[in-house]
Amino acid sequence: MNEERLIRKAAKGDKRAFKHLYHAHVDMVFRVCKRLLICQDEAQETTQEVFVKVWKQLPKFQGESTFKTWVYRIAVNTSVDMLRKNKLKTVDIDEQQGLPITETDLGLVDELCSLIEKLPERSRIVFVLYAIEGHTHKEVADLLGITEGGSKSHFSRAREQLQHWWGNYEVA
Repeated sequence: MNEERLIRKAAKGDKRAFKHLYHAHVDMVFRVCKRLLICQDEAQETTQEVFVKVWKQLPKFQGESTFKTWVYRIAVNTSVDMLRKNKLKTVDIDEQQGLPITETDLGLVDELCSLIEKLPERSRIVFVLYAIEGHTHKEVADLLGITEGGSKSHFSRAREQLQHWWGNYEVA
């Protein structure tokens, strides 16, 4: 069954259709939540909250964007709300599959993650969405409700701060 049909059926309360939509998008939602939140448990909880919101708001989905984009935005907004609520400050960078990773590599990734965690909340979120998730500044601006220039400014400050910290960082 194609996604448009699943969306129409789920919007009318078809739980089986919604289950298909859930399984098609849960990994993407969890990945976004995990990158923006402090721990796996928080990411899992937020992922479930995202899909509760999707279920409740599905009848209002107009199709102005793709369903994936709509769900992604709900995931980002819900994660940002959770950050504000709990003042969580972290990010997780996935290991690249297929590449050998040494203890030194893992140590460097951990050190970089700890530096990213220290960034101010908005700058960290912009940095993660732009540099790690690969969104354009326009997309980041739309997701966060800021201007494109604001996204560029937050990213630039985050990058400069990370470069400064990394330059002063002793790699063990």
